[in-house]
Amino acid sequence: MTALPDAAVPLDEAEAFTAFAAILDGLVADEEIAAFLSTMADRGETGTEIAAAALAMRMRMKPVTAPPGAIDVCGTGGDGSHSLNVSTAVAIVVAACGVPVAKHGNRAASSKAGAADTLEALGLDLAVAFDRAERSLADLGIAFLFAQKYHPALARIAPVRRAIGRRTIFNLLGPIANPASVSRQLIGIASPAHMAAYGEALTFLAPEAAMLVAGDEPLDELSINPIEALRGGDARQRRRAARAVDGGAGRLSRRRAAQRLRRASGRRAGRKLGRRRGGSGRGDRQRACQGAARLLDRLSMTDMLATICATKRDEVVARKAATGRADLDAAIARQTPPRGFRAALDAKTGPALIAEIKKASPSKGLIRADFDPAAHARAYQAGGAACLSVLTDAPYFQGHEDYLVAARAACALPVLRKDFMVDPWQVAEARAIGADAILIIVAALDDGQMAEIEAAAIEQGMDALVEVHDADELDRALRLRSRLIGVNNRNLKFVAESGPGSRADLDAMAAHGVHCFLVGEALMRQADVEAATRQLLAA
Repeated sequence: MTALPDAAVPLDEAEAFTAFAAILDGLVADEEIAAFLSTMADRGETGTEIAAAALAMRMRMKPVTAPPGAIDVCGTGGDGSHSLNVSTAVAIVVAACGVPVAKHGNRAASSKAGAADTLEALGLDLAVAFDRAERSLADLGIAFLFAQKYHPALARIAPVRRAIGRRTIFNLLGPIANPASVSRQLIGIASPAHMAAYGEALTFLAPEAAMLVAGDEPLDELSINPIEALRGGDARQRRRAARAVDGGAGRLSRRRAAQRLRRASGRRAGRKLGRRRGGSGRGDRQRACQGAARLLDRLSMTDMLATICATKRDEVVARKAATGRADLDAAIARQTPPRGFRAALDAKTGPALIAEIKKASPSKGLIRADFDPAAHARAYQAGGAACLSVLTDAPYFQGHEDYLVAARAACALPVLRKDFMVDPWQVAEARAIGADAILIIVAALDDGQMAEIEAAAIEQGMDALVEVHDADELDRALRLRSRLIGVNNRNLKFVAESGPGSRADLDAMAAHGVHCFLVGEALMRQADVEAATRQLLAA
């Protein structure tokens, strides 16, 4: 094992770099690391030591490519205040204003919940976030860079830091060891006493632009209130606080006032946008909060979708190995011709309902215990539905191909196979079990993959419902030949999915040109599915 120098005496650049390289490479015993870090914290770290340690971390990190102009908003932590994860909320708001954010963070070391804990509680899959960081930055303008994933040595040091239970130099290193090598930063310092040393370290590391802030008591935030206004709890409590901030609901509380002040210090792009649109400062803030809430939903949704699609790709590999294309073609030849899914929707003079047969979902769990696909199909047809949608994904929705087979055999309605299409092979499989249409989820595929899956559907005489979540995805969907567009829980146009539950909902969307709807859970939870369907469609 490597012996560390005496931390009671300031180290020069070479000594500090060598010491932290040894710590990061696992060449120092835990007890010696704890004593070294504690002694250095008692004495007070110098700018040279901070910069040298950051360089040692940077040389061992897994890099990420970020868009030009990307920023990180990150606090050092370790202030002992157990405050809310303000920088996490700020990161989401800044990204919603159009500035790319590569948010670096970790689990709690000296507090109840760190950025990673809070985002995980909000629904972010940290493993998927690591795999999709660059795509998330490109597509959403934000990514969470979980420090333990990009700095593997930190996972080994984490127990030592928790045992110390106080701020160490590693709190100071996080903001300046961002895997995306951002050149613009807003950094919160736990104590004003560290400002000079940290400024010296930044001068050595030479970012394009950086702002250092520190509050009172101490606090690694800009502050305008007593610390109790920002006091946080565990990850679940911080999740609720983040949702409240990014939702922009209610009056301006002391907690939100402090968070907005922190955001305002780095909001130059947002103010410029507001002036260009002629909006007021208050309107800018409201739009930023609303945009942040949508972005937070997209960030969580995207990662969940990525998790499901990764599972689906593995599933498809196994299915291909078990069932050859010749077997699928033989099964397709035995099927009756596809029932026109789009034609059935067009034939309806009133609201055209795609009624969904859905046993469970990842977010709601089991939806209907007495699940009977054939009975549900007959009830939907008798109630006036135009088409059916049947969930066949097993791992996340407890679906099965047999449910589609049973539902289609029990009625005369066209049936959509509701699953996660990642390979054209799945289209042939869908037709082999009798599906008349398939779903293409734009957020799950690139343009080339979408075109291949659509072409496979057209070849089989099937319709494709193309699902979008926002205007950018709609633009991509319109490049396809299919003109059956499903908008997931949005009051836009074409088919509206996952949301309408009453006739008032249908009428509200009809006023915006929406005349086709996909409804599942709201109907599946009713004791009398036929009566509920009839009531939903009644004028």
